[in-house]
Amino acid sequence: DLAEDIRAAQEALEQAGIAIQTAGVALETAETDAELAEAEKSLARARVSVIIAGQDFTPAPHCLREDRLRSPLEMGLGWLIDWDKGQFTGRRALLRQRERGPDWAFVGLEIEGNVAAEGAILYHNRKTEIGVITGACWSPTLKTSIALAQVKARHAEGGNLWAEIYALRELHYARMMMPARVVARPFFNPTRKRQTPPGKL
Repeated sequence: DLAEDIRAAQEALEQAGIAIQTAGVALETAETDAELAEAEKSLARARVSVIIAGQDFTPAPHCLREDRLRSPLEMGLGWLIDWDKGQFTGRRALLRQRERGPDWAFVGLEIEGNVAAEGAILYHNRKTEIGVITGACWSPTLKTSIALAQVKARHAEGGNLWAEIYALRELHYARMMMPARVVARPFFNPTRKRQTPPGKL
């Protein structure tokens, strides 16, 4: 009768609600796992200063703007160039850049506070834009916020650098200007990793 049909419909709706809730929890868990994996990858990458094409620099074939190009010298990879091997594509341009000095530098930063500065714009004296952070995270080992960044070469030694960070605070972004300083890379470089066991045990 009608009452039984109504009860059956209510039970079906309850079961559907439980299924939807279960699916929602599974989705949230998957999203959380993905976020954790991404955070772990960012931390590992930043700690050992791994440079990634498409994240730390734009490969030449994909550059639509000439001022976005970065050479190996500007990315701190000059040690990979074999200057004595003879002619190779780009050799003269790199030699000219080596003589006059690169326009950009790739540096490591420590940033005050505990908010990751991924994508933050860098300023000198809070006014002049001088670069961008390409990767950042909070380092639980170093107890500080660390970052990889492209900066104008004349500011590569640091001094009066500021990171403009937008942190999400309860659905609203809070703008923060945090002091930054240039530090050596890799950020975590303990002596023990280069030690070898004694010859005789």
